[in-house]
Amino acid sequence: MFIEIHNAIIAALKVQKYRQLTINPKTNLAIEGDLVLPTYVGTRPTNSTFAVSTNRRDLQMDRVTYRWEASVEVPGLVSFAELEAELHSPMRVVVDGRRDLVVLLVGAGYVSPPDQSPSSGSSATFVFEVYPPTLRN
Repeated sequence: MFIEIHNAIIAALKVQKYRQLTINPKTNLAIEGDLVLPTYVGTRPTNSTFAVSTNRRDLQMDRVTYRWEASVEVPGLVSFAELEAELHSPMRVVVDGRRDLVVLLVGAGYVSPPDQSPSSGSSATFVFEVYPPTLRN
């Protein structure tokens, strides 16, 4: 399950092109620039919770939440709006060729460079959660 979720999140973030922006120093208005690819994409699970299984006779724990965090770094000042629009649709991840997991975007945080010196680039952290009913075996 780890490999399939990891690869699906990385694939979704790597293929996306990001719109660079510049800020006009006189008007403070944003101007659209080129589309660029990310310089870094990474993801890791950050949290799981478990509960006693309700559909088994023996005492066993089932995972009821599985949360992942993904980081993206992009050169310059960029908009993450196009990526968010793509991620609003749930990702379907096939595990072991038999079970579909649904991975949802549940949060995001952003770090943007100063308007007039965007050389440090932009970064975003996206939080994904596997839709709990799809975690059940």
